[in-house]
Amino acid sequence: MSRIITYKEQRYSMVQLDSGEKVMISITQDGVTIFAMRFGGLLPGRKLAEWSIFDLEHFLDRLGGQPPPGSSAFRHAVNNMTEYPSIAALEAYLA
Repeated sequence: MSRIITYKEQRYSMVQLDSGEKVMISITQDGVTIFAMRFGGLLPGRKLAEWSIFDLEHFLDRLGGQPPPGSSAFRHAVNNMTEYPSIAALEAYLA
């Protein structure tokens, strides 16, 4: 089962997918980026998706929509990323 490895509210989170692959979702002042991780999760690899600060509504729609009461939009999106079994499945959804 996929699981959240690290989580820092409104900053970043790393998720290990069912396949064992790791992805990181990172928030910067420029927007949001999802990376495939390499070297066992030590370094970010290629970008899987990216949204500018002006496209955050699209990011939220794509990875979660409205969060449930008491949950942040970022936490909701990270939780939804655990539903993908592999990077290929996540990329197919994000394409």
